[in-house]
Amino acid sequence: MTDLSGRSAVVTGGFSGMGFAVATALAEAGANVAVGSYIAPPDAARSDAAYYPGADEIERVRVALAAHGTKVHAAHLDVRNSALTSCFFEEAEAAVGPTDILVNAERPAILFGQQVWAARGHNEAIALLRGLDIPGYFNGAARGFLPPGDPHHFDRTRTLAFGKADVVVIVGTPFDFRMGYGKRINVPTLVQIDLGYNIVGKNRDVDLGIAGDPGAVCKAVLQAASGRLKNDKRQARRQWMAELQKAEDAALEKLMPTFKSDQSPIHPYRLAYEINEFLTDDTIYIGDGGDVVTISAQAVRPRAPGNWMDPGALGSLGVGTGFALAAKLVHPNKEVLVYYGDGAFGMTAFDMETADRFNAPYIAVIGNNSAMNQIRYGQIAKYGEQ
Repeated sequence: MTDLSGRSAVVTGGFSGMGFAVATALAEAGANVAVGSYIAPPDAARSDAAYYPGADEIERVRVALAAHGTKVHAAHLDVRNSALTSCFFEEAEAAVGPTDILVNAERPAILFGQQVWAARGHNEAIALLRGLDIPGYFNGAARGFLPPGDPHHFDRTRTLAFGKADVVVIVGTPFDFRMGYGKRINVPTLVQIDLGYNIVGKNRDVDLGIAGDPGAVCKAVLQAASGRLKNDKRQARRQWMAELQKAEDAALEKLMPTFKSDQSPIHPYRLAYEINEFLTDDTIYIGDGGDVVTISAQAVRPRAPGNWMDPGALGSLGVGTGFALAAKLVHPNKEVLVYYGDGAFGMTAFDMETADRFNAPYIAVIGNNSAMNQIRYGQIAKYGEQ
């Protein structure tokens, strides 16, 4: 782990398991550590009733971490409780100093994933980006958190950002094949926030791992950092975002000839681009297929949170019709559009009749290339055209 001498960090769920392991690693690296935990007794029925560690347990954790020669604050914490969380951070700063891993960064970047929308933490995620002037990237259902043109919205420069950032925060998405299982991220400090302990640090090490509700953690981080971001750091971040925006513009300019291609049959990127031009602030866009989702990720920009749906990483084809039916029943006043690949369409097209019977009409666009194209490309690469 990077030498963190003189710096401070907070670990939630830090009294046992991976949380305690992360806190220990931070202390070993020289960081001052504040740890908090909400622990249910082994024989307790699952409930929202808070159970906090007693004085003996708190002291055990404090002594174990302090043995590494750093300052330690240990206390009970439930990140679902805003008042308690604010109090915890105030006490932590008094005991171990400012939690500055994110505050002192000049080139931070955050990637928000599917889990943030599933946990309805989008408002807290947006507030964190805007409050600390951090460029945001989005995958899965997190697409649409910010509208196109928002100064904190980025999507074509993730590789560049992750290569030049001094801190990268991954929230609610795993280190899977989309990020080379984390191997493509090479930054001085990497932070991961996820609902599951089993996901934090999976496939690659992280410098700081937090297991907790994404929205609650984002809110707590913003509360802890509010008023502490110095003007020189904010100006450095705005220069960083201007650099990324320049690269975004260049990437879009490079794609425009393809987006505007007049080839016949229509180029798939042109189709996705024209669909994007058709979308409104109230359109729920659903991509159902292999290539159509990959291509959509380049061209389609949903205008609001919750306006993007797709099968997900390694997800099954054929979900579009069911997604459309559910989306229209839940949001009858919204427009719903599904962009199908022809293979995906063939799997569940019959249920368009079901949507009609339940008075849940939606728009269907079908990209017909007469092939399961992602599979076809893989076979051609391996076996050749014949």
